[in-house]
Amino acid sequence: MTKRGRPCLNYQMKRCLAPCCDLISREEYQSMVHEVLLILEGKSRQVVDRLQGKMRAAAEQLAFEEAALYRDQINGLGKTLERQTVAAEHQLDQDIFGLARKNASVGIALLFVRAGMVSGAQTFFISDPIGEDDRILRETIFQYYSEQRQPPRELLLPVMPKDGDLVLERLCDLRLGAVDLHVPQRGKRMQLMQMASDNAQQIFAEQSKKEKSWETLARSLEKFLKLRNRPDTIECLDISNLAGKQPVGSLVCFVRGEKEASRFRHYRIRQKDESDDYAMMHEVLERRMETGLAKDNLPDILLLDGGKGQLNIAVNILARFDLLNRIELVSIAKEKQEEGEKLFRPGRKNPILLPGHSPALLYLMRVRDESHRFGITFHRKLRNKATLHSRLDDLEGIGEKRKTLLLKKLGSYKRIMEATVDELAEVQGIGKKTAASVYRQLHGGREREDF
Repeated sequence: MTKRGRPCLNYQMKRCLAPCCDLISREEYQSMVHEVLLILEGKSRQVVDRLQGKMRAAAEQLAFEEAALYRDQINGLGKTLERQTVAAEHQLDQDIFGLARKNASVGIALLFVRAGMVSGAQTFFISDPIGEDDRILRETIFQYYSEQRQPPRELLLPVMPKDGDLVLERLCDLRLGAVDLHVPQRGKRMQLMQMASDNAQQIFAEQSKKEKSWETLARSLEKFLKLRNRPDTIECLDISNLAGKQPVGSLVCFVRGEKEASRFRHYRIRQKDESDDYAMMHEVLERRMETGLAKDNLPDILLLDGGKGQLNIAVNILARFDLLNRIELVSIAKEKQEEGEKLFRPGRKNPILLPGHSPALLYLMRVRDESHRFGITFHRKLRNKATLHSRLDDLEGIGEKRKTLLLKKLGSYKRIMEATVDELAEVQGIGKKTAASVYRQLHGGREREDF
């Protein structure tokens, strides 16, 4: 990381210790990061004990300003954590699963207890799961825990999962230690189970609110855009490039008002002749319609980033695939000179202008902005890849391993270019024949003589 000349405003506001300016040692900064991780893991008591020890030590040395700083940190940490609920007198780490059913749907709630304190919660809604409660719980546990998200010492469960021995073996492997599975019947653990169960039941009330909110928004879209079909699934396509290079199409999908990330797609543009936005949109739309018909996963609304030109391209493509009655088309043009966002529909000459606070417009803008974000993220990856690319990547007979050996031995691409065949051959794993080949490729067939 490049060292800054002076710290930013966060340092002046005492919100940062300015490691970028070396105003804190590496050891002190790592210690602070470790304490933050302890707090996030629910082990705040350890952090408080350390701060109290530092405060007493500073006071004994008559460093009262330093002691006051530690005192303020202890008070601030106490206020931050005051909402945590004491779950038990023990110091165990626990995850508590609650499960509730309503019709064909299942709600799963997860409470996190760390060192006897409820430190967080997470919920999942499964609209149409397969299997009984024990099987659903088993699949949830298998999918939730991993090497990156290891299980705690104890799991409290509403029922013993199907194939409990296999589940336990998997959890112990991930934790690299013992894990206990309990189905409580009484006592403090049963109270925790009841909390998790109540949270699971609450999921259905929240889901009902989401459904009602979506129904209201869907009716607004139907009314203002004069839609023939329900707008449950909306896809938005954005064509973008970097200074005319590396053009891509970014397609995002929203289902009933929520992002459906599994249906996000990037399209690398195949036509390279010129930077023609209309031609690129034509290509991507054609590919999307072919795939959608083959997989039967076409959207209800196709939203395009642009104006009438982009809309006309889409009309022609959908007409060719006989999809104009199946997919609604809308294009959204960015605000210019405070005119507001403009919405264009097929067969309508003038744009649709909705109030800036309209929920329908805000939703369409959100979908459009997500397609921009998705495209920018992909462009950043392409740019980084292009930046890291060098002539070494194009050498025949030189893979990642040999390239690493060359750079490790000679230090830089410049030194590799300056090296003789003999110097290249001295690199482990290269050899005389490969060295000569590398030299010829780097220098266009010329071989430098050594005097």
